[in-house]
Amino acid sequence: MFNFIIVHLTQIVIINPKFEQHSRDVAVKVMKKNIDLLETETENLIDLTQDYAMWNDTYDYVDGKKENYIYDTYHETSLNNLNLSLVTIIDKKGKILFAKFKNDENIWLDIEENSVVDFIKKEKINENFHGFFNIDEEIFLLVGQQIFRTDGSGDANGFVIFGKRLSDFKIFDENNLTFISLDSLKENEFKDITSLFYLDKISYKDNIFVINEESKNYMGVYMIIKDIKEETIGFSKLTSAREVENFVKRVYSIVMLIFALLGVVAIASLNMGFNILVARPIKKLKENIYIFKKQMKNIKNFELYDRDDEISDLAKSIDEFKEEIILRHNELLQINKDLEIKIKERTLELEEKNRELLLSDKIISQTLEAIIVLDDNKNIVKINKALENITGYSNHELLGNNINVLNIISQDNKNIDEILDDTLSYGCWKGEVYGVNKYKIKIPFITSIISLTNKEQVYFIIILTDITEIKNAQEKLKKMAYYDSLTSLPNRVLFYKNLNNSIKRAQKHNTKFALLFLDIDRFKIVNDTLGHEMGDKLLVEVSKRFKENIKIEDAVYRLGGDEFTIILDDINDESSVKDIAINLIMDISLPFYIDNNEVRVGLSIGIAIYPTDDTTIEGLIRKADAALYEVKETKKGTFKFFSNDI
Repeated sequence: MFNFIIVHLTQIVIINPKFEQHSRDVAVKVMKKNIDLLETETENLIDLTQDYAMWNDTYDYVDGKKENYIYDTYHETSLNNLNLSLVTIIDKKGKILFAKFKNDENIWLDIEENSVVDFIKKEKINENFHGFFNIDEEIFLLVGQQIFRTDGSGDANGFVIFGKRLSDFKIFDENNLTFISLDSLKENEFKDITSLFYLDKISYKDNIFVINEESKNYMGVYMIIKDIKEETIGFSKLTSAREVENFVKRVYSIVMLIFALLGVVAIASLNMGFNILVARPIKKLKENIYIFKKQMKNIKNFELYDRDDEISDLAKSIDEFKEEIILRHNELLQINKDLEIKIKERTLELEEKNRELLLSDKIISQTLEAIIVLDDNKNIVKINKALENITGYSNHELLGNNINVLNIISQDNKNIDEILDDTLSYGCWKGEVYGVNKYKIKIPFITSIISLTNKEQVYFIIILTDITEIKNAQEKLKKMAYYDSLTSLPNRVLFYKNLNNSIKRAQKHNTKFALLFLDIDRFKIVNDTLGHEMGDKLLVEVSKRFKENIKIEDAVYRLGGDEFTIILDDINDESSVKDIAINLIMDISLPFYIDNNEVRVGLSIGIAIYPTDDTTIEGLIRKADAALYEVKETKKGTFKFFSNDI
């Protein structure tokens, strides 16, 4: 009993608080990771908005030029590829020029003037901004960037505002996050949540507070979301499992039971030793006790009564005790009957528990998630059918083998041994990994790993979810954002990124590269006479010929319409660029045969050389474009290098 009390107090005073704190620390850590992801998405949206704001076409559109630019650039396909939910362009006087947003059904609608525009007018925004904003009872992340020309010249010419609905952020789909807006809260519910700050069992730091016990198995973590004016507009909630804490409590309950049983066993051992020590000097008592045991007759030990020592007292006590035993015998018979009934009931309970264990094993074997159980040597001791289906390995091919047979590697290049060491240190591990199946094919997984200890034996349980389809979908979305849907060539966004990379690479290695601006002569005639469908087919064929005339490491980009660019890296001199330009012009001048029609077009090329002509993105683009303009004004179907007299 004393051992039981000591262990129980230790659990209440020391063990439980430590693991409760551990659960809170883990929950806060996961929430902080999600906050970092939210900040990353914000930075990405700021970069995207700046790309579109720093652009000559946007600047000219606000000035009333290039009216078709907005419809060519900000159409639904382009906006969906950029994963936006809201787009607004206003001039420097605050007048709305273009405003759309995407509703919950993924349909783009015009924004009424009493939403974003009213906000801009009311706040008198005159500089770049970003933050959360409540638009028509939905929370958007807004980024506003002043409009400048590509080279940064001129005064600010209004704003480009991009927005993204908070509920569309990936972290709310992948990280067990839910968003609670103030509009969705019932009366006084906001006060109930914020009042949790003042409770003793709340841990508050860096705009996060943790409810100590939302339920027996889960803990809630809230993050306040504020708008641009620092007013609270809602909460992000993370539900965190208390697996480690509950497991430790169960283990200590078992320890208390073991200590209680040890106490009972110790008492029984002492009683047995006492009987042996007393029985040896009193054989007579032993014989009478034996008879009493066999026949339940109380034969008195009168011959021992006359001894003036402890044996005499013991003999009298034994005789009296036997009388008492006889009296209790009948009571014991009844008790035995009651015990037999209880034993039968307990046997039925154990049988039910066995059936539950069999059911649990069946559930594991039939679940769609791949499950692996490892011993402390990291050898596979159990797998389920899902793992066999995913990897192609059979049960007997994996059991007894080391887990390294699956070549599991995390995104940060940790092997499975390092991952399991982290699991042993922290109790669990979650993340994205890659494994290799029986046919040496790489498979991506979302993985959860926990470590369990049973009788000093450590086990690892690995749960693998195949995310191949998700990865393929992500790759498809990436292609839609960076590649032209008609020609499959890299688009304007990827062109700017790669041009910047070419500049950095040339600076580092002290090399040259050429930027070619290409324009298809007579393309408008084909569109007007044969139709836009024929024009699109012509652009596809022209793109193929472009790619056939350059090296694999170089790239062709479609900026829009019949405008193309080529970046030729690591050139030795202008003569090599000249040869490529001549081959391109000659190849495009050859007839195209499309739908039984012979189509003839030409090609004009303007060329700028880094670092001879310029060392900046804007300068190279401007000078290559100027050289192209000179060709189209003087003699189409040729090429020209930029020179100072252009």
